[in-house]
Amino acid sequence: MRALVRIVSWLYVVAIFGFIFLPVVVLVLFSLQAT
Repeated sequence: MRALVRIVSWLYVVAIFGFIFLPVVVLVLFSLQAT
């Protein structure tokens, strides 16, 4: 049960960082394609 909580909390942190870095990655890809 404790392992399940650890996995869920880890996925939650990964999801937060994903939402933060996703727009940055998209902007970088668009800027690379523009050149």
